[in-house]
Amino acid sequence: DCMTYATARLAGEPLLSVGDGFGLTDLDVA
Repeated sequence: DCMTYATARLAGEPLLSVGDGFGLTDLDVA
């Protein structure tokens, strides 16, 4: 999960995920 978060953050792209695992992060969830 850390690598997924870091990659999305550095790329400036929203994160595609299933569930609420990234709901509390500062990333947009697609």
